[in-house]
Amino acid sequence: MRIVDAALKPFRRTRTNDPVFGPMLYMGDQLGYWEGKVVFAPTSDVVEVFVDGNARDDLRQQQLFFERVVQEWPSLRAEISRILATKWQELMPERVNESSDHFIVSSMSIPNGSIEDGEWEISLSSTSEQNQLLTVRMKGRKPQEVVLDD
Repeated sequence: MRIVDAALKPFRRTRTNDPVFGPMLYMGDQLGYWEGKVVFAPTSDVVEVFVDGNARDDLRQQQLFFERVVQEWPSLRAEISRILATKWQELMPERVNESSDHFIVSSMSIPNGSIEDGEWEISLSSTSEQNQLLTVRMKGRKPQEVVLDD
């Protein structure tokens, strides 16, 4: 049994149970991030998180970033909603009057940086259009662009 364990060890992924992000799986040194799911308190949605870091990282900077996103969600949501509405009008002109409540947060990347200048993404799925996912690329608190994920 120990020979099998030793042979399989290079193929096992590192796992952790983070106090903020919960159970997470390290995706390897080449990719350099952790993957997990967390309840996003402002919306009560379960959100997939992609947390920058290495296998030995304590993730403290990333935890602080996420905590700031949670604290600042009302103003971040307002910024995101403006750019999202513009993109939605371009994609679905017949549905221009739908509110930003039409989207729910599905995932976000968490950089190893600060909320002031970190580059990150937040993906939102449409509640009315099945399989419609929009990703907002952020620089700090400011949305940079919206990309439609097909």
